[in-house]
Amino acid sequence: MKIKAHHIASACGLVVFLAAGIVYQLLPSPIPARLENQAYVWQTRWNDEVLAAIDRASPVLDGFMLLSGEVDYDGKNFLFSPAYPTPKAGGKPVTMVLRVKTRFSNALSSGKGIEAKNFLTGLLSPIAQLGATPAPGPRIQIDYDCPTGALQDYGGLLKGIRSTFPGAVLSITALPDWLKSVAFSGICANLDYFVLQVHALERPITFDAPYTLCDAEKARAAVRQAERFGRRFYIALPTYTYRLVFNEKGTFQTIGAEQSPEFPAVPGQTRDVAADPEKTAGLVREWHVRPPRNCLGLVWFRLPVDSDRFNLRWPAFEKLLRGETPKFGVTPEIRTPSPGLYELWLVNSGDYTPAEGLQCMVRWNPTAILAYDVIGGYRAKPGRDANHIVIHGVAPCENAQPVLAAWFRVKSEFNNNKDAVQCGPVFAQ
Repeated sequence: MKIKAHHIASACGLVVFLAAGIVYQLLPSPIPARLENQAYVWQTRWNDEVLAAIDRASPVLDGFMLLSGEVDYDGKNFLFSPAYPTPKAGGKPVTMVLRVKTRFSNALSSGKGIEAKNFLTGLLSPIAQLGATPAPGPRIQIDYDCPTGALQDYGGLLKGIRSTFPGAVLSITALPDWLKSVAFSGICANLDYFVLQVHALERPITFDAPYTLCDAEKARAAVRQAERFGRRFYIALPTYTYRLVFNEKGTFQTIGAEQSPEFPAVPGQTRDVAADPEKTAGLVREWHVRPPRNCLGLVWFRLPVDSDRFNLRWPAFEKLLRGETPKFGVTPEIRTPSPGLYELWLVNSGDYTPAEGLQCMVRWNPTAILAYDVIGGYRAKPGRDANHIVIHGVAPCENAQPVLAAWFRVKSEFNNNKDAVQCGPVFAQ
């Protein structure tokens, strides 16, 4: 059988066309000239301090993602706790975020699935108006830590939201574990982008167990997985601190963060956990040099406000935006307020307060010491030999007054002897 030349040319053209289409699908989408920086604002009620924080951040941020309220399901009823943001604050694009608690999945997967969808969609209508802009449309985001096994139900919910708000810029927050699920591709089909959360805390077990809010290697791996979906995304990085509370037996009791009520005065121990600013800065620098494919930028949880108890301060946050490492600046001072008395004071002139506390090596002349003690919640442990002790405790806040950590009484012949008590460098634990 003879095949004419023009048939061969047509077939070759078809192959080239199909190959070009495949290659096009594999190519990364256009990368913005630079990665954006946005920040979540998570206060339920705004005051002058929140507005001041937004005004301060507006020149260096590309937008804000504002909490608009929280949805819950108690097994019988759907609940909504509204927040009261000011969408026009800062003059930058805003995305209105609806927080949905995990147990909402119980409604979606039960006979109340349709009612759950209608309840959520009804809430989004006024929220979408708050985030409305002339172009490209209202920006709405669902922050829902859906169980991975229930992602198919979540996909159905998002499909309904997309059909109800076809002109909206629709996004969700996504957990790294979802990226391994076949259902996530279906979820992405109804989104304009997603926000990949590379920060989380596993349920605490014991007081001394290692905890971290952002494991740098796991974050890199999650971002590599996210690149494969062909959907634009942001990376969410943490600025906040969690406080873990354990009872006297070391059993975990509760967890607190910025919006939590004051902890009850019960016997036990507390431990603060935060991301390592040095490692976070390293990730930012890395992603600025080589932006991940399809990545629009970084979103920071949360915008620092001056009255925050469990968050980075502005100087540290501003440096992280640029990929600079915030300065650790706790230094020791030995003071001699009276003959025979030495005091160890700690001063924090750095950019942040290390959440896990600090340790400071003290070297002394054993023949000089009559007595010593630690105060202010600090603890002393034996050092590498009889000439040393190690002092552990909470770091003083940055730019706060110096903190007295320990005192030492020495024999009279060692008055004003600089070798009687010396202090080495201070390290974050």
